[in-house]
Amino acid sequence: MGRQRTLLIGALAPLLLATSTAGLEHPDQLVLKIVDIREEAPVQGLILRDFPGQSTESPTDDNGLTSIRLGTEARSPGWVRIQLTPSDPSSPEIVVIEPWNGFVPLDEHRDLKSEPLRIVVARVPIETESIDARITLSVAAGILAQEALHGGSARTEKGERLNLIADSASLLGLTSDSMTEALNSLSTTTESDFGAGIGSLWKGDLPAASDRLLEAWKQAESSTTFDAVLAVDSSQFLGITFLQLGEYGRATFLLSKASDLRPGDLDLLTLLGKALHGAGNFTEAESALQRVLEGREAETGDADPSLSPLLNNLAILCFEQGRYAEARRLYERALAIEEAATSLNHPSVVALLTNLAAIHTAQGEPSAAEPLLRRALEIEEQEHSEGSEESAGTLNNLALVYFETGRLLEAKQLYTRVLAIDRTFRGPDSTEVASDVSNLALISDQLNSVLEAERLYRQALDLRERLLEPNHRDLAKSYANLAWFYHRQRRFEEAETHYLAALEVLEGGKGGDPLYLAWTLKSLGMLYQKLERYGESEPLYRRALAIFESFEDASRPDLISLLWTYSALLEELGRETEAAELEERARAMAQSEQL
Repeated sequence: MGRQRTLLIGALAPLLLATSTAGLEHPDQLVLKIVDIREEAPVQGLILRDFPGQSTESPTDDNGLTSIRLGTEARSPGWVRIQLTPSDPSSPEIVVIEPWNGFVPLDEHRDLKSEPLRIVVARVPIETESIDARITLSVAAGILAQEALHGGSARTEKGERLNLIADSASLLGLTSDSMTEALNSLSTTTESDFGAGIGSLWKGDLPAASDRLLEAWKQAESSTTFDAVLAVDSSQFLGITFLQLGEYGRATFLLSKASDLRPGDLDLLTLLGKALHGAGNFTEAESALQRVLEGREAETGDADPSLSPLLNNLAILCFEQGRYAEARRLYERALAIEEAATSLNHPSVVALLTNLAAIHTAQGEPSAAEPLLRRALEIEEQEHSEGSEESAGTLNNLALVYFETGRLLEAKQLYTRVLAIDRTFRGPDSTEVASDVSNLALISDQLNSVLEAERLYRQALDLRERLLEPNHRDLAKSYANLAWFYHRQRRFEEAETHYLAALEVLEGGKGGDPLYLAWTLKSLGMLYQKLERYGESEPLYRRALAIFESFEDASRPDLISLLWTYSALLEELGRETEAAELEERARAMAQSEQL
């Protein structure tokens, strides 16, 4: 039996209770002002009856609800999360619309008797002609939050979004088409900056989303009566917008503020971990995601399927820091969990198979990577079809294995297939096509097809300059690839220009790829050494050496190469003793590699 999809669409699906009430004191009963979205009138008989740790039985009221549960999620004054418990869980009669995620703040200075917490609900099924913009906003916010937390590659998110829309529509008694139409027009049917920002984010209009969500954030921050809900929500979704724009520093700032305002919210902490990762703050990112993992394990145990994405993200962090053994253990644990929850050939295992194959490739074990990728490709082609959009990523990774093992013509055939798929499904002017063209350029370069390689390198760079933010690391890689090509063609002036352009991106603090920075520093140093500009070459070698040494497990071959190169420079400078020390170190490391 396949695993049931976890639905995180606003508060439309049941929400988990917290496990602790530490730091909060509650009354025995708390009257909530429950407002029907259609009549804007209080719904009678809805009283908060039970708290975590209590088992108060409540009679079913006239609205089909057994009770409203309140679970603590944070410290005092804190937040609580509302859960409606329908008399028939398979057919709820009322769903929460506002707040979209069920979170409401408990202000220690608030008189809850005279000013009860306000919750907006809707009775289902919803009539198609009566889809209130607040319902659409709740659904959109929930799906966008889900995608930000668990979304995979752009190749697979489209299908998952359709599934989430269908589930939301079914829960509300709507058709998928009517729900989709309402969602696509949200930016024009809502009056608030927050709602318009969510509507723009839904359509992928990131500049408009950032503008409107920033206005909402300013409104929450500057309000004379601080709006905690708007402050957290606007910070969260503005942070998500900046994540998608690759502006990780700004995303980190906003998601950190949201997490501080609502501590204990593991979803916000997960997003913060992603932002820190993108900004290259690996230690802080790992700490945040480790806290999330511990929190989830406390809630669900150590084998719940919800842990797989977290284990995957932690493994990626270990991988990028060169801690391959740790990354491999995490991927293998995630894969075992996923296979136990689904099946050996379920589509959800594909990403984990692909990532585990990447570990083998990085550890110099391409023969171990190939069967994993072939299994992943077989699953995808059974689920979809040959040449499907979903298979492009696996074909790309299999081509990389062929490239690494010198099977260049086979690699070129696969990369050409990937390019055709991406042009069909992603469009000719897309970042995926830019990556495909760049890979084909590398193949042509290796095959000594000089004119074709230069044409493809320049085509990839042109696409990335037009499509990516100026601080994106893929842009840096295009500059560096073309620089290395010109370097080997003895077109030194053009090589220097492109190396410097790559360094400007990588050193901007948002590239997040220290090993590629080190490789670029080393390559520019080699260019200056070739031109006998020794005074400019040595500082670059020193910087590259420090980086390679801090990632020795991941960069051992590059470190050995740099030691030989740096030694030759020192000999040319007449510093024989220092040169001999580096040469001896390089020889010892090379010998240990052969053992």
